[in-house]
Amino acid sequence: MTGFFYFIFFYIIKSSYLNYYSTTLKQSIILWFAAFIITFLTGFVQNRLSGSYPISGSIGLEGNKITYAFQKVSKGNENFPVSFFSDTDSISAWLHWEIADGNYNWNRREMVYSDGMYISNIPLQPAKTNVKYFVEINYKNTKIILPSAKKTVNLIFLREAPKVINFFFYFFLFGGLVLSIKTGLEYFNDTPRMRLYSLFTVIFFLMAALLFGPVKATYEFNSINSTAISAGELFNFRLISLCVLWIIGMLFIFNSKKKFYCLITSAITILIFIFL
Repeated sequence: MTGFFYFIFFYIIKSSYLNYYSTTLKQSIILWFAAFIITFLTGFVQNRLSGSYPISGSIGLEGNKITYAFQKVSKGNENFPVSFFSDTDSISAWLHWEIADGNYNWNRREMVYSDGMYISNIPLQPAKTNVKYFVEINYKNTKIILPSAKKTVNLIFLREAPKVINFFFYFFLFGGLVLSIKTGLEYFNDTPRMRLYSLFTVIFFLMAALLFGPVKATYEFNSINSTAISAGELFNFRLISLCVLWIIGMLFIFNSKKKFYCLITSAITILIFIFL
């Protein structure tokens, strides 16, 4: 009889532990999933609102459709291609561009039709060179300016950083963003681990801001070979702001039992990431 009661006792203890562990695990999985979803949406919105997002659109021309997406950043060691899609090849198109130095020395290149698109290019420029460009379309007696008659596209020439540098930079940047959001979501966790996640958030943002970010900028601005680089170009203000925010936030999280500090810091992180 005693053995039976021992069996019942241990069965209840084991079941309670498994149920607790199962509930905690499910909650953790849900919060991690939510953190990745919020990170994806934050990155999507930031990309759409960023100044480097392409200018795109489409117009109709007597039943024919012309579609364009003009890039604002050129990375690499090749001429920068400019193109647009067209349903018809019976138009003439010209690419106009100038170096944005205030001299207004516009260059003009004819665009060639091939496989459904008109294409031309802007010659490779030194790193950090700003260029303005637009496309002129002539069809019968109609003249159309893309993206619009009152707007040119601002383009900056950069160089490409090595793939391994880009990988680690974005790994620590978005890894830090995921961890920062997960830290905020610990507000809803029954067994929060805010201190651990806030510590890793600081480490990830510091790695992106102070190590791989400056190395990436050094390559992109070609300062290794020739071009001088300023502190503002070397250190990204948004990343430095995130580092400062989370160092301060971590101090509050470590020295207080109130969970709302992690939620507030995480919310401010999203705002900085999107709008700064």
